Amino acid sequence: MNSARKLPPVERNSGNPVKEPYRNRPAGRFLQIAGTLIGFTGLVFIFGSTRYEEAPDLVLCGLAAVIGGYYLWFRGTRISAGSAEQLLQGDKRDPVVFIRSFGDEERSYRVQSLAGLVRRALVEPGLFNRYFQAGASFWGPMQQFQFNRLFREIGPFIAIGKPGEKIPGMGAARMYVSDDRWQSVVGGFFRKARLVVVQPGTTPGLQWEIQEIKQAVSPEKILFILPEKEADYHAFRSWIDRVLPVSMPEKMPSARFLALDSQWKPYAMGGYRMLLGTLEPYFRNNSIPINSFSMLYRVVYNSWVFVFIFVVVFFALLFSVVGMLFP
Repeated sequence: MNSARKLPPVERNSGNPVKEPYRNRPAGRFLQIAGTLIGFTGLVFIFGSTRYEEAPDLVLCGLAAVIGGYYLWFRGTRISAGSAEQLLQGDKRDPVVFIRSFGDEERSYRVQSLAGLVRRALVEPGLFNRYFQAGASFWGPMQQFQFNRLFREIGPFIAIGKPGEKIPGMGAARMYVSDDRWQSVVGGFFRKARLVVVQPGTTPGLQWEIQEIKQAVSPEKILFILPEKEADYHAFRSWIDRVLPVSMPEKMPSARFLALDSQWKPYAMGGYRMLLGTLEPYFRNNSIPINSFSMLYRVVYNSWVFVFIFVVVFFALLFSVVGMLFP
């Protein structure tokens, strides 16, 4: 791999002017910290409410604080995101390119989408099982947050940003280009990509990108994030099978992720592991050993032991604060 290869330049003044979203790293960090503290305070109210007759009022205040704190953290994370141009300037490794349906991504940010997923996860054990065994969040924005943590260990995790969005999306660093330039920029990314992650929609809106990927990228570099619903999977399969040289599985896989081998043959990945462990076959087929990931990532994001220790320490701190404020 030649890490010195240059990525395609982005001509900012060609065609229509490109409007950049609002970014402010200091403000974003402030919102993240404030949101975390407010959310923690809300949990203190909720758990402390069991000691007082005014429990319903405290619970409502606590829930409002938790929801508000999460919103502030979420907003701050998006505002503090750097641009793809800045990331590529400082990191000369070949990029990990993320493509997705803008429409599906926009819908995933809506409260109704999250509420619908929670409701379906409670009544459809198969849905919860698919995400749990993948080690990935079932909500799209948080899943992209997880992917950013994972794939930036390999190279700059980048995507084309949705035109007109006011703040950047979660996960991959966004690049915003004019309508007359986006295809040449995306095609250049594919030719230099270390990996390509595809989150397809139910409509063939990504057909051009998949055609380009087929020409520019070896099949083992491609990772698909499968749709959530079986009907959506079959809609995706109906158009992707016309583009790729082989067909997707006729029956929807129980796993969340699907990759291709060197002969374009698809294989699913699951196994009730953390995200890195789930995708280990995909990384192995791309000559990326697990031990090439930083020790920090493997300990913090790929260890059930760390999760257990974190939960124990978090609740010990929470109940100690509850004990002090609500004796």
